[in-house]
Amino acid sequence: GALATGKALADAKKFEELLEVKRAKQQLQSQLEAENQRQIRDDVRLTFEERIAANDELARILDEQTSKEKEVADEKVRIAKLELSTQETSVELQTKYQQALLEQLDIDERIAGLRSEQKTNEATLDAELEATRQEVQLATMGAREQELLALKQDYDAKIELARQAGEDDVAITK
Repeated sequence: GALATGKALADAKKFEELLEVKRAKQQLQSQLEAENQRQIRDDVRLTFEERIAANDELARILDEQTSKEKEVADEKVRIAKLELSTQETSVELQTKYQQALLEQLDIDERIAGLRSEQKTNEATLDAELEATRQEVQLATMGAREQELLALKQDYDAKIELARQAGEDDVAITK
């Protein structure tokens, strides 16, 4: 009973210090890998395919980072809860437990911000690729075809603006 709990607690406290070092190392390694992918994604000298692949790899890194960091944070919560169970009135142990829960939230918030940046760049790359394809298409056409394509692109752009604004496109389609 109490002896087993005491030993489990002592082992957990030792393990917790190691966990924190591992978490910090994992976080820095993931941040370095993610930054390398951002540099590839943002290098306009590369092809769209290479840049999109880098952005996709960035998303994978963020998923992996979230999983690994949450594993450690969950274990820290478990350890803090175990400690708290031995002295439930200890304000120090209650605070430690709440800090472990806070760390879980911090991971979610930080990764959500990084993921938002990654998704924004995904949309930007898609738009740049489409614009480039349209320019290439335009360059290979005769004057009459260019004029028709320009009208279609202008129309499509207005329809998209109406959609984004939540407006009815009936007036545009008339």
